[in-house]
Amino acid sequence: IDARITALHVAAPEILADNGIRHDSVRDFTALARAAVQTGRIGYTLMIAEKP
Repeated sequence: IDARITALHVAAPEILADNGIRHDSVRDFTALARAAVQTGRIGYTLMIAEKP
């Protein structure tokens, strides 16, 4: 997820902006999820987001 968001942020930032997605917020959230997996608080799973 981080790599895809970063690629969009670099190559097509307007796509993120047009969809109300803030690159820094996504990176903060994925860092929290990664830390929780590393400490064993949650298991690794594929997360899929869908805009309503």
